[in-house]
Amino acid sequence: MASVRDRKRIELVVELVEWSDKEEYDRLGIDERRYTILGWRSAAHRAGAPGRNMTSIIEVAARNQLLKIQGHHSAGSSRSG
Repeated sequence: MASVRDRKRIELVVELVEWSDKEEYDRLGIDERRYTILGWRSAAHRAGAPGRNMTSIIEVAARNQLLKIQGHHSAGSSRSG
């Protein structure tokens, strides 16, 4: 029972995409992308880098999102919330 949650807000959606040289990717997290699920808007990040460790990229995106929620924007100016 301890491993089951009745509710949890989704704070970040990571979209795994196949890498394309023709597309631009935001590597610093400056662009604020949003994704809507069942009427709830969450932050979104697109990840797709050939030859890279995707688990590490996703972990960094999640940690960066936690910092943003706390008011620290690592790619921009920090502001206290």
